[in-house]
Amino acid sequence: HNKRIEFEKKNRCFICSLERPDFDRLSRTGFHQHIHNEHFMWNYVFFMLHLKSKDPTEYDGVESIIADNIRHRDPGWIPNERALVLEESVEQETEQDVELDRRILRSLRQHLQLDSAIDLRRQDSKKKNYAT
Repeated sequence: HNKRIEFEKKNRCFICSLERPDFDRLSRTGFHQHIHNEHFMWNYVFFMLHLKSKDPTEYDGVESIIADNIRHRDPGWIPNERALVLEESVEQETEQDVELDRRILRSLRQHLQLDSAIDLRRQDSKKKNYAT
C-alpha cells in the first residue's frame, strides 16, 4: 500500500493526474518542473486559504468564480487531466505536422506536374515518330 502511494507521488501530478512519462516525453521542462512550478499543489492550498481569509466583497472575477466552485464542491477550476505545457506541445506538434503536410503536398504537386510534362513530351515524341 505504501509503495503504491510513493509510486503515485513520484509519477503522477497531484493536481492534473497526468503521469510522468507524458511530461518527460512531450514537454521541454519535464515532470519535475511541472509538479514543482506549474502545478505545485501547495499553491492551490494557499490560494484556497487566501480566498477563505479575504472578504468576498473584495474578490476579483476569477476569485469569485473559484470561490463559488469551492463553495459548491465543484472541482471544475482544477485542471483535471490538463496541463498547459502539454497543450502547447501538442499545438506546436500540430503546427509542425501541418507544415510538413504542406511541404509533402507541394512536393507531390511538383512531382505530378513533372510527370505530366514528361508524359506530354513522350506523346509529342510518339506523334513525331508516327508522322515520319
